[in-house]
Amino acid sequence: MVVRGNNKGEMMEKKNLKRYYMLGTVIIGLMIIAGISYIYLFNKVSHPFDAVRKTRTDIVETHELIDMEKTEKGVMLYWVGKANHGADNMYFVDMVEKSFIGYQWAGGGGHINHDFDRRTPFVFSVQLLNEEQNVSPTLFGVFSDKRIEKLAVRTQGNKSYNAIIYDLKSGEEQFYYIPLIDDVADYKYFVFTITYEDNETVKYIVSDDDISEFQKGKQLYFY
Repeated sequence: MVVRGNNKGEMMEKKNLKRYYMLGTVIIGLMIIAGISYIYLFNKVSHPFDAVRKTRTDIVETHELIDMEKTEKGVMLYWVGKANHGADNMYFVDMVEKSFIGYQWAGGGGHINHDFDRRTPFVFSVQLLNEEQNVSPTLFGVFSDKRIEKLAVRTQGNKSYNAIIYDLKSGEEQFYYIPLIDDVADYKYFVFTITYEDNETVKYIVSDDDISEFQKGKQLYFY
């Protein structure tokens, strides 16, 4: 009789363990489904520009998206923000990558719409972000002369690219960017050509003493 009682108790214990195991399995399954659903919904509602806003919060006071382009490496974002208590416009090109938990900032850079001496007007500004800065190679900058109709660049290998130009809401200046197809970190020169509305053209060259800092992301202002 005692042996039978022990067998019955063991059977009840096994049934309880089985119930606990099944309950635990169900709970873990529900947690996995909830986690996947959260990540899916987060990725669905998040925007590539959110990662840039988070990264650049301490640099500018506002964030206005100008354009966005998907590339093989990630999403390129072209935008402007107010800096120095609204006194200056600062232009950026940033790249974000989509991960399992949403968009993450990958790299980029920017510059203000004037040189150190803001009283001296410049023809145009230019900044290079190459592949070593973890972005799709891009040239970008601003100009305020409304007579400028076209801006182009010629690189090594005699490759030419035309700028994509945007008239901004503020009307203060025009923003442009030039996506470059190839990696350019070893390029020794860039030749820029400005074309005015009367078809007059002016060339500006980045080479020699300027090219090293230019390849590191330093902005230049041409007068």
